[in-house]
Amino acid sequence: MNRLARFLRSVVPADPFQLCFVAGLVCLTIAPHLGWRPSHDLLSEIAESGRMHGEVWRPYYQVVVVATFGYIFAVSAGYFLCFWPGKRPTRKVGLLVLLPAAASTLAIAAKYVSLRTAGYSALAELHGSGRSVSWLFKEAWTMGNGLHFAVLGIVFIAVFFLRLLAGRSTLPLTLVDHSRDTSGSQANWEACQSVIWMSVAPITAVVIGLLGTLPTNAVRILAHYSRPALWMSYLQGFLVASATIAIALSLAGAENRKSVYRLLRLGKPIFLLTGLALPLLVTLSPAIVRFLLDRVHWAAQDYGRYAPPRWQDYLPVPEWWTIALVFAAFAEEVIFRGVLQSRFVDRYGARRGIFLVGIVWAGCHFFTDSYSTFSPVDISIGLLHRIALCLAMGFALAWLTLRSGSLFPATVAHWTSNVGHISLSESPYIPGAWVELILWLLIVCVLFRLWPLKEAEPQLVSTTEPLPASGLCDSSESAIQ
Repeated sequence: MNRLARFLRSVVPADPFQLCFVAGLVCLTIAPHLGWRPSHDLLSEIAESGRMHGEVWRPYYQVVVVATFGYIFAVSAGYFLCFWPGKRPTRKVGLLVLLPAAASTLAIAAKYVSLRTAGYSALAELHGSGRSVSWLFKEAWTMGNGLHFAVLGIVFIAVFFLRLLAGRSTLPLTLVDHSRDTSGSQANWEACQSVIWMSVAPITAVVIGLLGTLPTNAVRILAHYSRPALWMSYLQGFLVASATIAIALSLAGAENRKSVYRLLRLGKPIFLLTGLALPLLVTLSPAIVRFLLDRVHWAAQDYGRYAPPRWQDYLPVPEWWTIALVFAAFAEEVIFRGVLQSRFVDRYGARRGIFLVGIVWAGCHFFTDSYSTFSPVDISIGLLHRIALCLAMGFALAWLTLRSGSLFPATVAHWTSNVGHISLSESPYIPGAWVELILWLLIVCVLFRLWPLKEAEPQLVSTTEPLPASGLCDSSESAIQ
């Protein structure tokens, strides 16, 4: 336990309130994807009043869409400051993070309350209705989890902001212990910081999404397709992945690009087969167990009365469009196992480096994950599950990459896992979320126990080194003024 505690302490920021800042950014990241739908009471009142639904709600949803870009800007700026705070970081946090987030939240809440009071001015209607100001806050709070997590994120960031004002917290984020890397240059590490920021900043997902979808939409219009054909999904997946890889490699720098190029070889077939077998084991083993149990029950109780269970009914066949998922899997492997993992392992040792890359990998999914129908508790559990699953899978994919010296086994494993999630989503026999996590953890324990990595761990020195929101960065003399 002491060894585990020392390890966990070595991968968290030196100042616990820096985690508060990161938690606030995560809350603002997921807030646009949560429920902003008005309460059922308000919907019923509008229906009874005879007003058109679209006429009433179109302006509200337009405000929500515009405010979403305020959150995207605030979160992207917050992660940027985690890497490069520059001079006067306190002012930057206030103007670039807190102000846009608060303005977006207030704009949505004000528009909602104005609809709730059935007037153009919420305060004017309130004055004539005999209702109190507390009623306004109570009504706004019924908007849903989107507002709840936006407010929570603002509170977290405000706490850190006040500590910055008092000089009790600093940026960039810092680790307690740091493993000195003598094999890489400062320029290579700074290039890695750019790739990390690109991975976790929501603005990147918007830009890359546009780069991938606009060409395919143009092709669809020119070809007169009313809906996308199969080859269109392949084209879109290829364009999105190409844009992602191009941006990442352009930011990675020459030396980090060489690390990626060295991994672009096929490797031994045994590792490709292993990369295919591991996610199949995780995804299909519960279905196989269920089939065997049903078969035993049939043989014991229903033999001769009913037809025996067929294994085909337990393993749905993936659809052809899921082949396009291989492009996204390869793009992620180029970034996380290609660019970042090599530098992190050299700098922090195998286990700590893989762990930190897994945190970055989890962070890049927050903006695209959807929790719109979840309760606040389920949302929090879902975030923890996302982090834990990315850490467990990250160790398995890192083992495949480091043992094989190739990105392709990890790409095969990553793609097969994604196909399993989507193709078997309607099956009652897929593993539950936590069962899947446990199976990946067991696989990681077996892999690292029976075939441990041979990379030597660097010596730890007692110093403080900067850590970005989901990864690590180096400090400079002018970083904190």
